[in-house]
This record gives sequence, C-alpha cells and structure tokens, in this order.
Amino acid sequence: MNLMRSWLPQLVIVMAFALCLTAKIASADVYHVSLTGDDSATGDAAHPFQTISRAARWTRPGDKVLIAPGIYRESVSFAHSGESNKPITFAAEKPGTAIITGAEPLTVWTDVPDHPGQYITDWPYDFIIDHTPDGAPIRNHGAAAPIGCAEQVLWESHPLRQVMKSDDLAAGAFFVDWQYHTLTVWLPGGLDPRASQIEGSVRSNLFGPAEKDGIVADARYITLRDLVFQNAANFAQRGGVILGTGWEAHNCTVEYNNAGGMSLDGDNILVDHCTLQYNGFCGLSGGGNNNTIQDCIVHGNNWKGFPPDWEGGGGKFYRSNHLRILRHLSYENTGPGLWLDTDNLNYSITDSIFYGNHGLDDDRQGCGIYLEINPGPGVVSNNICYSNTGGGITLAESAHITVTGNALADNGYGIELRNMPDRDNYHLQDITITGNRFKEWRKGAIGTGLGNWTNKSAADWEIKMDQDFFDLPPDGPLAYWADKPIADLDAMRSMLGLESGGSIQSVDFVRSLEHTRTMTDPDRPTLAKALKNAAAGKVVTIPISCRSPLIDQKKCAVFDQDNDCVMLTVSADARARLESGVPTSPVAMPILMDVRIDQIQPGRDVEATLVGVR
Repeated sequence: MNLMRSWLPQLVIVMAFALCLTAKIASADVYHVSLTGDDSATGDAAHPFQTISRAARWTRPGDKVLIAPGIYRESVSFAHSGESNKPITFAAEKPGTAIITGAEPLTVWTDVPDHPGQYITDWPYDFIIDHTPDGAPIRNHGAAAPIGCAEQVLWESHPLRQVMKSDDLAAGAFFVDWQYHTLTVWLPGGLDPRASQIEGSVRSNLFGPAEKDGIVADARYITLRDLVFQNAANFAQRGGVILGTGWEAHNCTVEYNNAGGMSLDGDNILVDHCTLQYNGFCGLSGGGNNNTIQDCIVHGNNWKGFPPDWEGGGGKFYRSNHLRILRHLSYENTGPGLWLDTDNLNYSITDSIFYGNHGLDDDRQGCGIYLEINPGPGVVSNNICYSNTGGGITLAESAHITVTGNALADNGYGIELRNMPDRDNYHLQDITITGNRFKEWRKGAIGTGLGNWTNKSAADWEIKMDQDFFDLPPDGPLAYWADKPIADLDAMRSMLGLESGGSIQSVDFVRSLEHTRTMTDPDRPTLAKALKNAAAGKVVTIPISCRSPLIDQKKCAVFDQDNDCVMLTVSADARARLESGVPTSPVAMPILMDVRIDQIQPGRDVEATLVGVR
C-alpha cells in the first residue's frame, strides 16, 4: 500500500501533463518547420518540427504549416485530407525561401585513372519504370535513353548532360553505370567536383498524395503557398508536384525537375501565380473537372528534348471539363506553349500570351496554342501569339470552337487548320474565327494542314471566318488552302466564301519579335558549329544560352541550347559585362560573345578567354 502511494502522485502528474499536451496539440492550428527543429518537438513556434513530412503527418483540416527558409531534402506525401472549407495549408514564412528538393549533395569523389577530368562516386539509386516480359528493367519512358531516363546531376544548379557509355563522356556530362552502381562526371574545364557544388536527384516525388503499390491516396483540399519545388528524378508524364482534388497552389515555383513540373490529378484545382520553368519534359499538365490555371508563367521546358508530338513542351491537358486558362504566359518551350489533347469539354483560354515556342525536329511542333481532338465547346479569346515556329493557334480535328479577338504575329501560320481523316470520329467542325488581327506571318495568316481539303471544305465543315484584320506583307500570299496560295481577300471570298467583312489594314504590334528556330534548323547557331574550325589562339564568336556562376571570380562555364559548354577565363574588366549580359537561367535567343581559344579538344574540353559580349 505504501508503494502504491509513492508512485500514484507521479502518475497523476504524468497523466495531467499528457492531457495538457494533447489539448494543446488538438487545439493548435499553426505548426512550424525549421531545419534547426526537432521532429520529436511539439511543432509550435518555439519548438518547430525539422521536416515538412513530420508536419504533414500531424496536420488535420484547417491547420496551417509555416516553413522557415532553407532547403528541405525530402518527399512529402499525404494519406489524409483537409476539408473544402478547412484546407490544410503549407506556406513559406518568407515567399520563395522554402525549397523542397529531390536532390542530395555528392561530395565523395575519386579520380578516374588515365582519364583526366573524370571523377567517380558510388550511385546506389536505380530508377526503373517497368520491366520487359523477360524481367529486364526498363529505365526510360517517353523517349529513348538517355532523354527518357530519370537520372539528373546538377553542377552549380545547372543540369549536366547524360551519356550512355563511358567512352562518350565529355565536358559537362555524366554517366551512370547501372551494373556497378557508380556515377562518373566530367565537369567543364576538368574541374574537381570536390571543389564545386554538385548534386544528384534521388527522389522522384516532391509533394502530393501518397502512393503505395500503384494506389494513390484520395488526399484532398491541400493548399501550397510561396514554395519552391525542384530537382525531382521523375519520368515523363510524372509531375514532381501532383495536385489532387481541391488542392490549390499559389505563387509557387516548380523548376529543374528531370521530367514533368506540376500535374493536376483531380477536380476543383486552382493553380494561381505559379512559375513552371526549365523542367526537362513539360511544365504543367493533367486533367479533371472545374480546374483553373490563372496568372501563371510556363517557360524553358522540355530542355531535354522529349518528342513534342508525345507531350514535351509547355504542357498538355486531356479529358478535362470546364478547364479555365487565363492570363497565362507560356514561352520558349520546345514544343507547344499549351496543348489541349483528347476530349476536353467546355474550355476557355483567354487574355494569355504565347511566344517563342519552337519545334524539336519540325516547325509545326512549336505551336502557341494547340487544340486536338476535342469535342468542345471551346473559346480562345483575346490572346497574343507571336514568334512561334508552328501555328499561333492550331485547330486539329476539334469541334465547336470560337476564336476571337486574338493578336497573331510572326508565327508559321497565324491560325492553322487540320482535319485528318480516320481520327475515331473526331472532325474539324463548327469553327468560328472572327475579330482577330494577323501580322508578319512566316507562311500565311491562315493555313490548312493534313486532311482532304477542297475549296468547299469551309462550307462543308462549318468553318466561318469573318471580320478579321490582316496586315498584308509586301510579298507572299495571304493564306494557303489545300496547299494552294490564296493571294488576297478577294480570292479568299471568291474561292472559299470566307471573310466577307474582313479587311486589309495596318495592325499595331508593340512586342519585339523573336527569330525563333526549330532545334534541327541547320541555320540555328550552336557551339559545335562555332568551334568546328576553331584552333588555339583564334578568336571566334559563340552562341550562349546561359552561364554558371563565376568560379574563384575568374572562371565561368557557358552553355548553348544543346547543353554543350566552354570554360571561360574572365578578366576583372570583363566580369561585369559577363554577369550583366549573360544570365544563369537559360534563354532561347542566343547571346553572342567573342572568345579567344586557349585549348581545344574537339568534342571534349574547350577552354577560352572572354574577349567581349555582344
């Protein structure tokens, strides 16, 4: 009895403390995460969690998680939901300072004997998407290896180029040996990776509903604010960030994922003021009902060169209903700026800008807006489409579309129409094109693509064009119809019965046009072409897409669109010109610089001294 009396008061105290702690946690609606925190803590401002995943497991409807500045190397997944009027919110304490990354630092390296500039490390990660019938692993998806592989290595935040054989290694490239589980890199200038910042992407998912054995949790009503997501080791058609039903993303950046940036996989999703950039495959894609994309920026995606006809580019939506895209900016993607493909219903694309989107191996792949096999109805209104290698707007085997009030300049065709037969009962039908402004087209203001086109097609397929404005060039036709030039409005009216109220007049267009080119264009400037006949001591002009940060304030690697590189020596006088004239983020229009070649090994390592930036 005395023994019981001795521990009973202690038990009461412990139980009282536990009840107080439980009450505190149950009533709390704001949790904190910091890299200096502790996952065994209570998650309040004074005792933050260390990982976002710990907070994600702890939250309930209506809770909010504030994330302190830092780089969080984790994959955050949800098996539970918020509620429509009580979402679970994850927000950066300071916008843009909380970064969720799929990469890990790589710091242990060994010189490769007899291969100067090459360094090797262990690589235990193996990304396999499927197996062949005989059990062999499949390590690429959507494109042949290495483009379709999930591996990604970043040097000074710049993704290096993957090769499939060690003999193909060159400056700015890496090789994964799956048999021996090793990674070999050759950095620009033969730099030692132990003296550089180099990371490998090791996680495929950054943020989204939990998935196990192919089953995705129905996690709903999660809100993301002011966060940065980057460097997922994902395959094509897999977003690094996946939004489920009722999710919202506000002012978030999704960048440098190996393949997809953000995927919409549910209904009633809002993506607002987000930036999707420099993802290897596409920026933004998905389906669902009643989803809204507004005030977003999508650019520089599909830098790896996935086939645009498959999905590479700014992004593709499919089987959506009531998709609204407004005030969207999509530019300089390899592939369409925006593609709605297959059974999209009741959609609208309004007040948006699409420019500089370019093809990979065919001009037509670089559409501004591409609508394919959609029953509609759809509205495309008050957009600006310019300097795309394909159609500013391409309408293909789709029905019940109104295209009105758009400005179309310097595209392959201002509007391209396509009606391929045998597309499973999808046809170009009931198209209204009115009140649009056309200027400086490369082929024609209007053009017809594949299909059995005749002069009666417009009437037969209910294609109505009227009240449009054309700034006719001094030479070249107004349009191409059934592979035949249409010289002017009189011919369009008499031959096709279109544009009875159309007019030829000057069209104001204040934006600067870009001389956008398809990647296989033989005239597109590249480092390989510029250095073809270069020799030590010779001054040559090279086209540059971006640069690395300065190394020791005197060296800097510069890259072209093909991710080939040159290591520059930069004088103190030239440093300011380099930093002000060449960004660290890629641009589609090359920046020209003059360099004097110091050392050159064709196809391998090139070192040069910067003379000037044009």
